[in-house]
Amino acid sequence: MEAWLREKRYKITHTRFFESEDLPHPSRVDLLIVMGGPMSANDEQTYPWLTREKEFLRQCIHSGKRVLGICLGAQLIAHAMGARVYRNRDPEIGWFPVQGVPPNDSSFFSFPPTFKAFHWHGETFDLP
Repeated sequence: MEAWLREKRYKITHTRFFESEDLPHPSRVDLLIVMGGPMSANDEQTYPWLTREKEFLRQCIHSGKRVLGICLGAQLIAHAMGARVYRNRDPEIGWFPVQGVPPNDSSFFSFPPTFKAFHWHGETFDLP
C-alpha cells in the first residue's frame, strides 16, 4: 500500500499509538488508513492506547475524514462507532476474494472490483 501511495505522490505520515502521545489534529488528516495487529479491539485493559486510538478515529470520522480500516483497523473503526466486536464462529485464515466498492468521488483512490487478499481474522464485528 505504501508503494502505491508514494507512486501516486501522496505524502505519508504515521502515528504509532503504542509508542507516542503525540497525535495529529484531525484537520491535518486527509485520509486515515488504520492497519492491523494481533490484539482485539476489546483489549483496552492490556493495551490502554486503544482507547485513545478509538477516540481519535471517532474525531476523524465525525469531522468528515475518509477512514479505511484493514483487519484490526476495521474492528477499531466499528468499535469506535458503537458496534460490537466479537469472536468469529469460524476463523478466517487464507486467501479469499475481496469485493471493491466504487468510490462516490472520483478524486479518491479506489480498489479493483475484486482481488484476492490474505486474511487472518479470529474476530468479526457488527456494522456500525
